[in-house]
Amino acid sequence: MSKGVNIEHVNIVDFLAESDLNRIIKVHNSFYAVNCEDIKTHYLSGNQKKNYIYYPCKRALPPPALGVGKKDVYMNKPLFSASYLVGVLSDFVLLSQIYAMFESENKYFEIISNDFEEIPSTVSAQMFTADANAVSANHCQEGKEAKIIKLKMINIVDDADAKTSSKSLSALEAGGIKRKRTMKMTQTIKRKRTIKRKRTRR
Repeated sequence: MSKGVNIEHVNIVDFLAESDLNRIIKVHNSFYAVNCEDIKTHYLSGNQKKNYIYYPCKRALPPPALGVGKKDVYMNKPLFSASYLVGVLSDFVLLSQIYAMFESENKYFEIISNDFEEIPSTVSAQMFTADANAVSANHCQEGKEAKIIKLKMINIVDDADAKTSSKSLSALEAGGIKRKRTMKMTQTIKRKRTIKRKRTRR
């Protein structure tokens, strides 16, 4: 079963108060609420995670592209679909940045869709298992060009203009992040809830 997206509106302050694992992700001018444990449980746990992790291909393989191997991809750059986070983007973020967000004490993050690396294609991690199935799955085939976009921390400061600044998660991954000061927010945001559906592949 796949996980669909159900959006509801919630208050930022109330949502963050619910759990230390709750995060706010900004996309353009919209804000989305996600729970780290939900993401881990639904997409990145046990045997099912092979269906939700991808790798960038070094090149697109000619049809039928069924013989993709680890030599054809960058195995050191596992990817996670941004659509699993916010439901409105179809490109990818580095899985290392997702895990860094999970571990961070910071609550606010941003997906920067105009800061990206173009890749010729992607392959699903399940293609490297004994149960590999290329039907409807990414397998370095042509026509699956994509982008790796950036997930960054937003530092929200207490000033009259509510200015924000972004800091790359690379420091987070190295364990060198300082906790930010947050400003009180009362507006509502979009909350992403995962629901079970019949699984379809990207």
